[in-house]
Amino acid sequence: MMSSMMNCRLLSTLLFLLVASVLVAAEESHLRHQQAVQEDHDQACVTLLEYKHRDCGGDPVSVRNNTVWTSPGMPCKHTDRMGSNSVTDEYCDKLDTDSPEFHQKVFVKDQQCHVAWYQKAYSPMHLTYTTHSCTYGYKIQGCTKGPCANPSPPLMQGSEVADEINQEE
Repeated sequence: MMSSMMNCRLLSTLLFLLVASVLVAAEESHLRHQQAVQEDHDQACVTLLEYKHRDCGGDPVSVRNNTVWTSPGMPCKHTDRMGSNSVTDEYCDKLDTDSPEFHQKVFVKDQQCHVAWYQKAYSPMHLTYTTHSCTYGYKIQGCTKGPCANPSPPLMQGSEVADEINQEE
């Protein structure tokens, strides 16, 4: 009887180790695939101006930049700054021009880029940011080819923002 219990425990432990190793291998494969997908796309650096009000009135309160792609297909992303939302397909087009555009799909109230049946009326939101229009309190300052040298700088206040904007012009 004792022998059969030990065999059962041993078998259970071996089964657990087998399942765990398969899961680890699958996760490593998924990460390698995501890295390969990212390396296949050209990168761009988007710089956004954040305003205090959603109509972009007044001076910007912060400058944010982030590395994105130059075409749709960027994988799902969630950061603490996004709250309960997530984004995918972040990309810039019309790079290095006077009228660049930044696009993204925002999944409202979901951190993994999924849409529940009851969210389909408002999620995902396909947003386009330009230099001439305000999108939820943001305007694009620019999009350049290549990754950002210093992504997502700390939030700046008042005259620091104006100084940085003036230095880049």
